[in-house]
Amino acid sequence: MERADLQKTTQDLDANPPVKFDLARKVRVFNARFEFVEFELHGLFLSRKRVAIPSDLMVLAKDPKAQKLLRSSFQLIDENSDLSGDRVTRLKQFIVKTYLINLPGYGTVILRSDKEKFQVAVKALERYVHRFQRRLKKKLQKAIDTNREVLTLALLPSVAKNPPVRWKRFLGEYPNDQQVERMLRRELTGAFGDSDDVFHDMNVKAIFKGVTYESLSDPDFMRIASQAIPLLDTLHDEFDAAKAEGQTEGERKGSIEAS
Repeated sequence: MERADLQKTTQDLDANPPVKFDLARKVRVFNARFEFVEFELHGLFLSRKRVAIPSDLMVLAKDPKAQKLLRSSFQLIDENSDLSGDRVTRLKQFIVKTYLINLPGYGTVILRSDKEKFQVAVKALERYVHRFQRRLKKKLQKAIDTNREVLTLALLPSVAKNPPVRWKRFLGEYPNDQQVERMLRRELTGAFGDSDDVFHDMNVKAIFKGVTYESLSDPDFMRIASQAIPLLDTLHDEFDAAKAEGQTEGERKGSIEAS
């Protein structure tokens, strides 16, 4: 081996040293019993969805419903709407409470013994989300159309008096009210989108990750995990037993070599 190759190999080992045998064994023992999981719902909080309205159209609306929805942006639907997705959220929370364990500051873990049942529950939630989408698509589109119309009527008087400067290249210097209204509706239609855009973002995600040796070497992680997972003492016993067994095999090999 050339000196340069040897030096590079040494540097690589310094930067990424191999995992110690005992710690590698510990990772296997602990991963056999629990692992991290990321379990998330995306796009279900419809009442939190905001419509970005161009700043030059954001004027004070007089309509009470528009005033309630109109802030720095516009709510897609009312927060009290039956389209809010709260039931889906409650189902997800039930699954979390039933199967997952929170380790504050580190994430969420699941016992391997519960993993199969958890995955069945996640699949059931995914099917429910698909039914939710199909059932509410028309209702959501109607809510979008209604709220877009509310905002259009609330903004139109002020916009008609003072159209955005950027519209002049399309409408000319002195557009009439009908031209302004068409332009306003066009912009708000693009801003609100439709129900397909909303439901396209809906999904359920469950990603599993093994426990790393960095975590198992972290005293704070082990303390928090011990408090949250009663069987952790059992895992320690299993690791110690496996470790002792490995030492016995090593001693046996040493004796054979010596003889």
